[in-house]
Amino acid sequence: MVMSIAAMHVGSGVDYMLRHVARGDGAEPSLSLAAYYAASGYPPGVWLGSGLAGLDNGAGLAAGTMVTEEVMRHLFGQGGDPVTGAALGRPPSAARAGCKPVVGFDLTFSVPKSVSVLWGLAE
Repeated sequence: MVMSIAAMHVGSGVDYMLRHVARGDGAEPSLSLAAYYAASGYPPGVWLGSGLAGLDNGAGLAAGTMVTEEVMRHLFGQGGDPVTGAALGRPPSAARAGCKPVVGFDLTFSVPKSVSVLWGLAE
């Protein structure tokens, strides 16, 4: 298995996420792996993780809450709290003022083409 990783930056990160990941134009999230691969469109995203407790000025964001375009724009468009829009993290140092903050990473896992061909030819 091969993993590729790409950094998502403030501004361009939100456009990528809204176009490719958070469209929510597919079926509801499913635990079935077969349903995931057989469905068309993109299932709606949900918030997960232990860091949710620190959002919204400490009030937290419930795990499993549906991701909306507005909160995606706060987080990936401005690098802010997805609920309040307040800045997250430290301000960039003077030495790194020209750098865009990284707001996330896109991890893509894939298998070699030979595995896909073997799967396609198997009964």
